[in-house]
Amino acid sequence: MKMPLLRIVCLCLLLDSARADDVYLKDGKVVHASSLRRDGNFLFAKTSTADGSGNETLIPIAQIDRISCIEPPALLEARQHASLGNADTVLQKTQLLLDQNKPLADIAGSAWPEIVRLRMTAIVASQKTEAFFELQKNWIPTGDPDLENAAKWLGAAASGINLRTLRDGLKAASVPGASSLSAGIAWLEFGKEALEAKQWQNAIRAFLSVEVFLKRYPLLHPTALLGAIRAFAATNAQKEGWTLVEELRSRYPESPQVKIASDLMSKAALGSAPPEK
Repeated sequence: MKMPLLRIVCLCLLLDSARADDVYLKDGKVVHASSLRRDGNFLFAKTSTADGSGNETLIPIAQIDRISCIEPPALLEARQHASLGNADTVLQKTQLLLDQNKPLADIAGSAWPEIVRLRMTAIVASQKTEAFFELQKNWIPTGDPDLENAAKWLGAAASGINLRTLRDGLKAASVPGASSLSAGIAWLEFGKEALEAKQWQNAIRAFLSVEVFLKRYPLLHPTALLGAIRAFAATNAQKEGWTLVEELRSRYPESPQVKIASDLMSKAALGSAPPEK
């Protein structure tokens, strides 16, 4: 069940006031901090004192094994918009998160990879290449093979390279049951290719693979559902097409694909109707 956005905002405020991060050192010690900031090769961990004033502990980055951070409240809010299909709002909210979390990006356990992951799904959904180029300019390796692979493909697409030239990699990622971001990008590409070739069943199969297997990436679903709807409209499969339109409307009401899909099926219905006598 999706949490109402007002409750998300209230929860974000509560989390902000009770934020706590842990810094795990290589010698086994743990520093509990109310906030973290970085200056060059040092991390400053603000810790509470008995009188409530607080001190900062200076920790060399080289001595840190990992950090464990409370998920940024704004990221929780961005996820809520993603669950409703609003890629533009996710791009807006994750931009600030990127700027705030970049100083900790190269430390294991930071929120950076998850922020990047969410932003990349919004870039795929919105097709805003300028957002990708901005991300690429500030890219810091995540250590996540899936994210690195997805970034490579998005970079190729943003630069005008046809992803079909990378077919071997796409096929390797999109094995049945795969749930990675790379798999989602591959299935969307294969679905688009099948639509262009008028291979309707192949298109439906590719697009609905995103819907079935990539539950973690709701922002990819409106694009995938619209692709399947295009195939159903082309074959005049009214019942199947309208079923997906209703699913799109109910699950992702903030996505621009809702109106596009509804208009598409309405035009298909008019085209299939017998001429008036």
